[in-house]
Amino acid sequence: MKKLIIVDLNKDIPNHFEENCYYININVGKIKLNNGKKLLFKNLKKYEIRARESLGRELKKKLNTINDVFYQQLEIFNLRNDKEFSISKVINFLKINFLIKDKHFDEIKIITDSASSIKIIKSFNKNIRIISYVSKQLRFNLMFIKILKFYFKAFFLVSFIKIFSSSKFKIKNEIGMTIYPIFFTKESDNFYKNKDITYLNFLLTDETHLGHSLFQIIKIYLRLKNKNILFTEKYIDYLDILKGFVNSILRLIYLKRKNNTLFIEKINFSDFYKNYLYSSFVNRCKLNIYNYAIPKILKKNNIKKFHMYLFEYNFGFFLINIIKKLNIYIKGYQHGIFSTKLFWYDIILKYNHNKFIPNEIVSSNHYSFTQYKILLKKRTKISLEKQKKPSFLINFKFKKKYGIKKILILPGTHDIKDFYTFVKDRVRSNEKNKYFFKLHPKNKFIFKPEKNLHIIDKFDTITFNKVIVSSTSTLVYDFNKIKIPFEVFRPDYKLESY
Repeated sequence: MKKLIIVDLNKDIPNHFEENCYYININVGKIKLNNGKKLLFKNLKKYEIRARESLGRELKKKLNTINDVFYQQLEIFNLRNDKEFSISKVINFLKINFLIKDKHFDEIKIITDSASSIKIIKSFNKNIRIISYVSKQLRFNLMFIKILKFYFKAFFLVSFIKIFSSSKFKIKNEIGMTIYPIFFTKESDNFYKNKDITYLNFLLTDETHLGHSLFQIIKIYLRLKNKNILFTEKYIDYLDILKGFVNSILRLIYLKRKNNTLFIEKINFSDFYKNYLYSSFVNRCKLNIYNYAIPKILKKNNIKKFHMYLFEYNFGFFLINIIKKLNIYIKGYQHGIFSTKLFWYDIILKYNHNKFIPNEIVSSNHYSFTQYKILLKKRTKISLEKQKKPSFLINFKFKKKYGIKKILILPGTHDIKDFYTFVKDRVRSNEKNKYFFKLHPKNKFIFKPEKNLHIIDKFDTITFNKVIVSSTSTLVYDFNKIKIPFEVFRPDYKLESY
């Protein structure tokens, strides 16, 4: 009997046992198996293009029914597959659907702790047995509360800035977008490094970049307010806040009346769509506070050129759309990874406009430079910044070694749990290698060191014998520059980014 087991678990269920089967892991959790043959998503590449195109096609249909540039700026239509794991799950469920149509299985089971996955699998045109480890959870749709909370936060921040205003200084006719403390060393910018730029700092954005409390934001403002830095929030009026809030609520009423179901290849992905759509919607509504402030800053100071990073993300789409209406030249700088394996432009490039593309893009490395050229073609000017050895790797010590190794683990922002599970399994299987985690500054996944699994702040005091780097981290480019061999971490159940 040919049996397929789909394992979709957020954590291990070691007491669940299966044998004499094919199995495929769609998440990080595992079960106990005997005589099981693993199927890998990387061997189902022939289905990936079809699945990716199907996802993009159905989401574009959703956008076409709304026909509003506001919705084009939502993250769900920016498809951040490097960040949002649910996109990988959608693609992998579609691959499984294509697989079981092509191959005959006498029995198919899914073992899952996800209520959303159960809804998806029930819509398959197959008799699939569902074994559920779903724990009951109360879920509330709190979009209105989240929007209201943010606008109160914006009101108090703007009020504070009006009371404790920053000192005046001469503003140059070129602006550089910043989000302190990203790309700052103490109070100095280390990204643009351009004396001809006046920095325009965002304290709030949509709260996805920093997520600071009001108290933390006020501390940042007080630290920087006399440092010749413009603050976008200083130009927000109370009327802007009111207009932004009213606009958000009217849009929320409209959104709730829409048909927010999503079927791809006749499979029900409505839970995925609603969850991602609603969170994306709330975050975009937060940006409404800047609708009038940004044009006001740029017009008042006669700005000729706007420098920015994050241009490939939905926050960048929002900024570019506003700035382009003022006929200001936009220069975008690559700050993270980029490749055609990322879905970011899959939907937006289907529209024959350049509303969200800078006038010029500066790529940070040769690999991404060629990828930008492939994807954006004649839509914008693309240049390559001068290549130099990354300063933080100058003292990096590496030596090839056989036998027991010291292995450096460099996760990204969104795959630390995957890395930890990967290393933990090896350590607990009595592997003798020593693993050293250098965590991303924005890491929120907490775990404790254990035998042969260490957390370090610096790596210049250790000689490493192997390096494993996240496929979502720009460190892949940096290690290429210094010619040190490294391995890219690519968990099979996640879409590749590099």
